[in-house]
Amino acid sequence: MFEKEIKKFIDDNTDNIINDVISLCRIDSSNSDDRKPFGRGSFDALEKAAAIMEKSGLSVEKYDGYGVTGSLKGENDEPELDILVHADVVPGNEGWTVTKPFEPVVKDGKIYGRGTADDKGPAAAAIYAVKAVGEICPELKKTVRIVIGGNEEMGGEEDLKYIFSKTNHARYSVSPDADYPVINAERGHSNIEIKFKNTGRITNFKAGKRANMIPAAAEAEIKDLTDGEKEKIKEKAAAAGAEKVEFNGGKIIFTGVGGHASTPEIASNAILISFAALSDIDEKFRELSHLFPAGDCHGKNLGVDMKDDESGEITVSFDMLNLENGEFTGVIDSRTPKSATKENFFDVIREKTEKIGVDSFLLFMSKPHIVNKDSFLVKTLLSCYEKATGKKAEPVNIGGGTYVHNIENGVGFGIQEPGTDERMHGPDEFVEIENLKKSVEIYFYSILEICGK
Repeated sequence: MFEKEIKKFIDDNTDNIINDVISLCRIDSSNSDDRKPFGRGSFDALEKAAAIMEKSGLSVEKYDGYGVTGSLKGENDEPELDILVHADVVPGNEGWTVTKPFEPVVKDGKIYGRGTADDKGPAAAAIYAVKAVGEICPELKKTVRIVIGGNEEMGGEEDLKYIFSKTNHARYSVSPDADYPVINAERGHSNIEIKFKNTGRITNFKAGKRANMIPAAAEAEIKDLTDGEKEKIKEKAAAAGAEKVEFNGGKIIFTGVGGHASTPEIASNAILISFAALSDIDEKFRELSHLFPAGDCHGKNLGVDMKDDESGEITVSFDMLNLENGEFTGVIDSRTPKSATKENFFDVIREKTEKIGVDSFLLFMSKPHIVNKDSFLVKTLLSCYEKATGKKAEPVNIGGGTYVHNIENGVGFGIQEPGTDERMHGPDEFVEIENLKKSVEIYFYSILEICGK
């Protein structure tokens, strides 16, 4: 039902979808100290999203800079389905080659730019899916609502907490903040801070901007660096996966491959590269290179490698390290399965790091989020995905925390296809235009199934 109508709608609106993604991604909405409440960029992106929803015929509500919602009303005003997306992004970071982070371009069937995949492209797909429902089958029985927050990437949830202090959750929630087909299980999330004194020849070190971003570059300065040491450093860095090593006197820049902290296996962490490369220069780096060797994404050397069938395998990613006032401070990001506890995870890491003179502090540790794979929501979404794509589908688990991690009856639902690396949180982030179009179709069917009956 409505196959011809939705395909014609998508064809007629493809240019509009692309232009709206570009207009959103031109806004640098990485959070800043300019409080509105999450920075001028986040505020401006929410305003732009509100304008797109109003243009699409949705009823818009604004929540004091914390977020905006856009509803297509049914016979019952109470929302049956919430589609949660976010307008903020991580910083642009280094290593972009196709374009600059906030100068989106269309090339080879893709839109490149920060936020195209996470989460402004998905936001546009969701808006146009609701718009399509409003135009093709306007007599909706139950209300569907798009909820757009401004602070997801900081992980504090102040945006959703504020929005849902003013309005009720829908019965069901989905978020196009990850992969298809349906993500019904998300691992827990923890951050561990480490500190240790600088006692060697490293006079400056900085790497990483956010705990949930794998650093693509690390910069170090070494006192009295010799030509022979430079050659050794280059060899060890290359063996650890460095894309490039640059020297300027005693200054060294290690370049790896950035990415999302939940998928460290498809990145090349510049901090781990520097541990290996500088192991002959600095004793503490040598000891850390044994606990955090390049390529060990699951904490094997730390003794915390664990997994279970329901929520998957742990990931451990060392994502920030800076030297200031004679002390190194770093942050380790980990996505933990259901079997992880403070005792078998953090306490083990603390014991291992204490042995090498490194202090460890657990900043937070959240629980996994799991929705029954046999629930109405999961089964319905899988059916709609199969109808639109022709692919047989089963629910999956991930390490990334989607926007519904703490919402009952909430699952991740697109918009990336399994196995596609859209370089979220990394350089040259992109979204495939065909994927955006297909997502409009998938969401269209899903809204009808949940809100049209």
